[in-house]
Amino acid sequence: MGALSLAELQSRASLLAAGCRNNTEAMAARGHSSEATDALESSSNKTRTLNSEQETLKAQEKAKTSELNAEITRLKEMYSEAAKTVKLAIPQDRWGEFGILAKR
Repeated sequence: MGALSLAELQSRASLLAAGCRNNTEAMAARGHSSEATDALESSSNKTRTLNSEQETLKAQEKAKTSELNAEITRLKEMYSEAAKTVKLAIPQDRWGEFGILAKR
């Protein structure tokens, strides 16, 4: 089997399972049990569910990353403003108290 997309694999697996169900006797004669067909169908359904859950998590991660990036930008702006104020209001020899190591 070549490289199939997940959707193609799921579709083909469902068709294969349906075909196996419709030809139970012929399949059994070659060693393919109804339990194997059930397992094939179950796996196909499980991949659909897991893929859906994964896509939801990806969307949540993207939203959370956006939220984090916005907050990082806000923090940098606030830090910069506070550091500028310290440099204007406090003598340079005390900047270390504020974690400012830069010189004028």
